[in-house]
Amino acid sequence: MGFSMTDNGFYSSGHPAVGSSYKNPMGLIKSTDEGKAITVLALEGEVDLHGMSVSYRTHTLYVINPEPNSKMKAAGLFYSRDEGNTWISSSMSGISGQITALAVHPTQDAIVAIGTTSGAYLSNDNGQTFAALYTDQPVSALAFTDQGELLIGTGKSELVSINLQTKQPTAIKTPVQNGDGISYLTGSPANPKELALATEKKDVYVSTDYGTDWNKIANQGQAIN
Repeated sequence: MGFSMTDNGFYSSGHPAVGSSYKNPMGLIKSTDEGKAITVLALEGEVDLHGMSVSYRTHTLYVINPEPNSKMKAAGLFYSRDEGNTWISSSMSGISGQITALAVHPTQDAIVAIGTTSGAYLSNDNGQTFAALYTDQPVSALAFTDQGELLIGTGKSELVSINLQTKQPTAIKTPVQNGDGISYLTGSPANPKELALATEKKDVYVSTDYGTDWNKIANQGQAIN
C-alpha cells in the first residue's frame, strides 16, 4: 500500500498477515532496519493509507486520507512533521482530476506535487494551493530526485523531468512498450544519474545514465538473474 523511503528507513501502511498481532489495517508504520522490526506510529486499526509520500531528508509525511479518523477529521490531503502524531489539513486548491500520484521534495518539505488524470500540479505552500505544471496527459507516477527535479511518468509509457526553476519538461527515453504504463519511479539519492521504474505489468528497469540505457531486472514480477 503506501510506501516511502527516507534517509534512515521507510514509512508504510497496509494490512497485516493472517495471524499477525497487528491490528487491521496497520495505520502508519515505520522501520529503520529494512523491515526486520516495525514500529506502529499512529492510526493502527483505523486507516489504510494508499496515497503516501515522505520528504526523504526532512521526514515530513504527506498522505491522501481516504476517510475521517481519530487524527484527521476529514478526507483529503494532510501532512505531519512529527511522525503522524499531529496532522495539518491542506486545501489542495487548483487541483483538477482524480488523484493518481503524490511526491514531496527531499529537502524543501513545503514543496509537494500531485499527479491526476488531468496532469501534474505543484505546490510551494504545503499543498494549500497548486499550479498546473504538466497537463499534456494523465500522470501515473511522480518522484523528486535528490537534486530537486520532478520526474513524471504517464500511463502512456512516457517519462519527463521538470526543472522547478524553469518549469521546462525534458523527455527521458524509456524502454516501456505501448500497452504498458509507468506505475512507479524513483531517482537514487546516492547517484544523480541512477533512475528506476516499474510498470503496470510489473516489469522493473534501472538506468545508471539518466535514461540513456535501461537494464531490465524483473519481468512481470519475476526477478531476472
